[in-house]
Amino acid sequence: MVPRSALTADAVAALLAAVTGEPTHRERAGALAARLSSEDGVGTAVALLERLADE
Repeated sequence: MVPRSALTADAVAALLAAVTGEPTHRERAGALAARLSSEDGVGTAVALLERLADE
């Protein structure tokens, strides 16, 4: 973990470059993106809110 005081623009840029340059991170991010795109987050939230409103 990076301390908040060390989060400069240069430090964040370096961290992002390191993460995006790592093939494993790219693959896992792609798999997560595919999973998230197949979910109906808004529909799930609406259904939950409707259920709570009926209580």
